[in-house]
Amino acid sequence: MMAARKSTWQLQTAKARFSELFQLARSQGPQWFSRRGKESDVILPAEEFEAPHAGAAQGRAQPGAVLSRNPLFARARLRLERTADYGSRSKL
Repeated sequence: MMAARKSTWQLQTAKARFSELFQLARSQGPQWFSRRGKESDVILPAEEFEAPHAGAAQGRAQPGAVLSRNPLFARARLRLERTADYGSRSKL
């Protein structure tokens, strides 16, 4: 599968052509913009932004849920288990 070309805009161009930037984000995916030659922010459709956070907003997200939806996760064979940590009770 070929990765989509990443679009990067200079901040002043993005401000001047915001309507176009907005439409491209909706039709072609995330649009990055740079400030002083470094990528600083990205505009993406709300659905893309909210998708990984949907369960968290409703209190149902499990640790590692976002990672587990990543197609590369299965190949990485990471263990996302956690042991209970009740803290130490040292006497002062």
